[in-house]
Amino acid sequence: DISSGNDWGSCMSTIGFTGGKYYYETTVTGSSYSYIGAALATNLPTDYPSKYKSWALLNDGNCYYDQHGSNTLSVNTGTSVPAGAVVGVAIDADNGKIWWSINGTWIGSGSPNPATGSNPIFSNIPTDETLVACLDVYGNSASVNFGQRAFAYTPPTGFKALSTENLPNPTIAKGSTAFDIVTRNGGGTTETLGFGPAIVWAKRRELSSNHYIFDTVRGNDKYIAPNTNGAEGETTGSFTFNSDGFTVSSGFDWPSSASIVEWCWDAGTSTVSNTDGTISANVRANQSVGCSIVKATISGSGTIGHGLNAKPHMVFRKRTDGTGDWYVAVDTGSVEGYLLLNSAAAITSQSVNLTTNTFDAAWLGNSGEEWINYAFAPVEGFSAFGTYTGNGSTDGPFVYTGFRPKFILQKRTDGSASWNIVDTERSSFNVTGVTLYPDSASAEGTIDLFDILSNGFKLRTTNGGQNASNGTFIYAAFAEHPLKISRAR
Repeated sequence: DISSGNDWGSCMSTIGFTGGKYYYETTVTGSSYSYIGAALATNLPTDYPSKYKSWALLNDGNCYYDQHGSNTLSVNTGTSVPAGAVVGVAIDADNGKIWWSINGTWIGSGSPNPATGSNPIFSNIPTDETLVACLDVYGNSASVNFGQRAFAYTPPTGFKALSTENLPNPTIAKGSTAFDIVTRNGGGTTETLGFGPAIVWAKRRELSSNHYIFDTVRGNDKYIAPNTNGAEGETTGSFTFNSDGFTVSSGFDWPSSASIVEWCWDAGTSTVSNTDGTISANVRANQSVGCSIVKATISGSGTIGHGLNAKPHMVFRKRTDGTGDWYVAVDTGSVEGYLLLNSAAAITSQSVNLTTNTFDAAWLGNSGEEWINYAFAPVEGFSAFGTYTGNGSTDGPFVYTGFRPKFILQKRTDGSASWNIVDTERSSFNVTGVTLYPDSASAEGTIDLFDILSNGFKLRTTNGGQNASNGTFIYAAFAEHPLKISRAR
């Protein structure tokens, strides 16, 4: 139930969906303003729908497609919503359509029928982005039934209640089969995972010490440090990738008294020559995981293939044959530009040209230089990359990911602030806040940052680096479990 005084009261479903056909009902108790429909969950601000895209029926019978606070498209159905009416909403996210009914009768022109797909009010619902059901009231109150009790009217054929049971089966049912975290003491180790990792990022926790990243494309024993601009280093026998884990030699590892964390990603099992771009590259990619490693020598302008067959939202780039900053290309739809992983600096806004198959070769690189690139594309139920707006409160914004996060990388973009990495291996309980800083060799710190939830995370800090009022922040999150099978902790 939701009610408001002389202001808007807003809510959204805790379940998001990409594709599928869903039905829910809202009972409006008064005759003042109500706004019933769907909204994009991707990067959804706290104060939707005024700052993002939504599709809704108002109590006066007008339906609006609202884009960033501007009524881009409207349809007058000629049928108002009387007090006490049951409003049905049918959303066909497979075909991009939405309908509304009032007391069991579908409204609009031309005999609308969700069961046959005919005459929707709008047919521009995105089929490849996450949606949520939404409800706003002003000087009014309403209740929503997502199927937790019997519907007042029979849903259209093919449409289901919006519940976790009716969500599609996830591609990656258990996050640890594609991304996992190792916490251990130093002194050398052989670690066994549920997959063969292709990227391992290691950091000593309790003392100041560089980060180290190893990957299978550059090969065993070769490392680069995210918090510095140094060239690639190599120590024979230091680090070996195994088919089900990795081995670190005691001679290279931190001492046995050290506390260590290693974040591990699956990026496939073979490295191939990729010619999708104008410049050939050595690429190891796992499309189902949305992760690839790209090694290439830049030869002027052109493009390089990344092998994901999906647009990456973040690409981490580092020159390996000489010194140079780490660049992070970001394109979340609402934020585009590049950040420095080894710096707290704000974003430089510019086009970074991340596409389904390629990215620019000459982007911040010079001809003849050798670069390694780590590209990440979102995978529903496993990974999410996006933006949120801070509110400066311990009751901070909620960020929907569609899974229970295991790992969150976060950075303010509109001002100087350190990067943060939080994970559930080092923070077992909410509020989560044991953090490491990719741009710094510093030991880990502790600050109340996030509540980790079954469907995303919520900010719990007033700190400007994570939740400044009206500040803009990006995040990359990887799952412990997808929403369909996850539980709150």
